Amino acid sequence: QKQTLYNKIRSTGYDATGYLDGIEVVRMDYLDVLTLLKGVSYVYFTSNKSQTVELCEWMDKNTDNVRNIFKGASVKTVHSQTNHNAVYTDIMLYRLNTI
Repeated sequence: QKQTLYNKIRSTGYDATGYLDGIEVVRMDYLDVLTLLKGVSYVYFTSNKSQTVELCEWMDKNTDNVRNIFKGASVKTVHSQTNHNAVYTDIMLYRLNTI
């Protein structure tokens, strides 16, 4: 018997009680998040659809008192394509401070 996808989808809900217990959810503007990265180890995810990295580079170059928080960070990229005309790049920037 031929079955279609909709016959395979679970029709009852999942119980996620307690799944996020102990997690503090914080909502911050992305520029506020950048201030938390100063002087600590971090992993920061973005994409080429965002211009956060370029903004930080510009601020470092064109202002006297703002340092590029990503300067010297390691960068890994993954190029993705969701269809024939939707292409983007996922970017992971990270810095591991050692004592």
